[in-house]
Amino acid sequence: MPGITETTDAWWLLHQQQEDPYLALVGAVTAIRNESAYRRQMWQRAAEVYGTDLKMFGMPIKNVWDERVSFNVARNAIHTMQAKLARQMPMPSTVTVGGDFLQRYRAKRLDRFLAGAFYAAEYAKIYSQLLLDVLVFGQAMVKVYVNADRQVTIERIPVFDILVSEPEARYGTPRCLYHRCYMDRSVVLEAFGDDDPALFGTRKARREAILDAPKPADDDSNYLNSSRYSDQILVYEGVHLASGASAKDGLRVIALQTGTLQASPWRRSSNFGWAFLRMNATLAGFYGPSMALELAAAQDEYDLLSEKIQMAHNLMGGSHIAVQAGTMTKTKIDNDVGTIFEYEGTPPVVFNPQPVHPDTYAYKDMIAQNMLRYEGISELAAQSVLPAGLRQASGRALSVYDDMEDSRFRVAHEAVRQFHVDIGWLIIDACEEAAADGIEVEVLGPGSGQAERINWSQVALDRKEYTLRCEPISALSQTKAALFQEVLELVDRKVITDRRVVANLLNLADIDADRDLETADIDVVDKAVSLILRGEDYPDPDKRLDLAVAYDRARKHYNKARVDGVAEDRLIALDDYVTKIEALIEQARQEQQAAAAAAQQAQQEQQAAPPPEEAPPEAQTMEAMNV
Repeated sequence: MPGITETTDAWWLLHQQQEDPYLALVGAVTAIRNESAYRRQMWQRAAEVYGTDLKMFGMPIKNVWDERVSFNVARNAIHTMQAKLARQMPMPSTVTVGGDFLQRYRAKRLDRFLAGAFYAAEYAKIYSQLLLDVLVFGQAMVKVYVNADRQVTIERIPVFDILVSEPEARYGTPRCLYHRCYMDRSVVLEAFGDDDPALFGTRKARREAILDAPKPADDDSNYLNSSRYSDQILVYEGVHLASGASAKDGLRVIALQTGTLQASPWRRSSNFGWAFLRMNATLAGFYGPSMALELAAAQDEYDLLSEKIQMAHNLMGGSHIAVQAGTMTKTKIDNDVGTIFEYEGTPPVVFNPQPVHPDTYAYKDMIAQNMLRYEGISELAAQSVLPAGLRQASGRALSVYDDMEDSRFRVAHEAVRQFHVDIGWLIIDACEEAAADGIEVEVLGPGSGQAERINWSQVALDRKEYTLRCEPISALSQTKAALFQEVLELVDRKVITDRRVVANLLNLADIDADRDLETADIDVVDKAVSLILRGEDYPDPDKRLDLAVAYDRARKHYNKARVDGVAEDRLIALDDYVTKIEALIEQARQEQQAAAAAAQQAQQEQQAAPPPEEAPPEAQTMEAMNV
C-alpha cells in the first residue's frame, strides 16, 4: 500500500483526469487535520469543562475518587439553555409565491411530506443532542440523504469528525468539506462490496481495498485505537462544490487509505448536503463560539476555590482543645460521656476556628452568579424556581415573565429556525436528486385526522413557485392558562370572530379535518379556477355545491383575473364557469318556486274540498270496539 502523506493536490481534479483520487483525498485530510490540531484541543477543553467522558476525546481518564467537591456551574448553565431552546422544535413550512389553488394544495401536502420526513428520520431523538453539541462545541451539524431503503435520513455528525481548510473557510463558506469517521468493516463491505455501476472501479478492487484497510492509528486517543473487541476502519468522504449552477467540477468521493469506493458528480453549488447550527455569528471562520469555553475560566476559578475551601475545612474544621504545656496528656481526652480527667494549672480551652473567611464564600458564590448572568440565565431559571411574587400568579403574568427571559435568546431562536429551514431544503434537494435517478421517496405524513402515505412526485414543485420558512416563536403565550386567557381577550375585542381560528390557536385536536370540511366548497371552486387559468380541462359546477358561496368565490376570481390581465380565452372560460353557476342558481330558484307553488296549490285544494261526513254514533262505537 502506498504511504499516505500530506498533499496539496486538488483531488477533485485528479478524478477528472481519470486518476484514482484516494491518495490525494486522504493526504488532504491528513494535512488539514494536522493544521487544525489546535481546534481539537479547544474541543477537548470544552468537553472537559462540560464534564463528559474524556477518554473519547484523547484525554486521560481522571480518578473520580480523588476529585474534590465542586459543582459544575457551566454544565448547569448549558443544560438550562438547552432546555430553553428545546421547548419548541420548529418545522419548516412552504409558502407559495403568488400560487393558485393547485400550487397551494400541493404546497400544503409538501408541508406534510417534510413533517413526515422529520418523523421517519426520528429527528426528535437527536434534537436535544444537537442543542448540546452547539452549546458545548459551538457547532452542531446533520447530514441529509436518501438511504438504500429510499427513506430520508437526517444523521447527526459529531463536530470532531468534520474538517475544513481554515484559509478556505475564512469567510465562512468553504468549497470543500471533509468527513473522517470510524465504520465497522462489515458495514463498509455491505455498502460498497457489491456490483454497482454507481460505485468506483470493480467489485474485486473495492473488496480488496476494504479487507486490506488497516486498523485506525488515531493520534488523538489510544483508547480509540483499541481493536481487541472491534473491527473498525477509517472512512474518508470529501465533497467539492460545483463552481456554478451549470458547472461540472463538483465531486463527492468516499475512500479508504487503500482505495476509492465511490466517486460521483456533485451537482450542487451552494451546499454539501449538510446543515450547520451556530448559536451566534463569528467575526471570521467556519465554526461558532462555544458556551463551554466562554465559561471555562470562571469554572476553573470556582473549582479552585472549592478545593481550597474543602482543604481548609478538612484542616481547621471541628473542635480544638488548647491546654497549657505539661498540664495533661492527649490520652486523657476521649469521647465517652461524663469523662473525668485531671489537669494542673490553667484549665483546657475549647475553641472552633473559622476555616475560611466569609469573603471567600461570597466570592465563590459571586462567580457562580456571574457565570449565569453572563449567559443571560437567571439563578431562578437555573434552579427551575419561580420568583416568590409569581408563584400564585396568573398564566398571563407567567407568560410575560417567560418572554422577558427569552428576549435575551432571540438570536439563538432565530438560528434554530434557520437551521430547520436549511434541513427542509436539504430534504428537498435529496428527493429531487433521487427522483432524477429514478428513485421515488415515500413518507408517512400527518394528514387531516390521520396519517397518509405521500410520494415525492405528488408534492414536487418548481423552485420558483415557493419558498420555505419557519414560523417565529409564537407571539401568544406558551402556557395553556395564559394562551386561553389571551385568545378569549381577542374574541371579546372582536379581533377574532371565526370559531375555527379560535380552535386552531388553542391547538384543539382534529381541527384540521373539521377545517378541511368547512372549506370544501371553496376548494372545489378554487381548483376549477386554477385549471381554467392553466388552460386545462375542468369539472363543471353542480347543484351539490353551496351555490351562493361558489358564485361569490368564482365572481371574485373572475374580477381578479381581469385586473391581472389574464389571456382573453381564459377569461371567457372563467366567465362561462361563473355563468354555469348562475344557471344552477336560477334553476334552483325555479325549482324552489315550483315546489312552493305546488305546495300552495295542494293546500288550497285541501281547503276547498268539502269536509268528510261524520258517521252515526252507533257506527263510531262499533268501529272503536273493532279497533
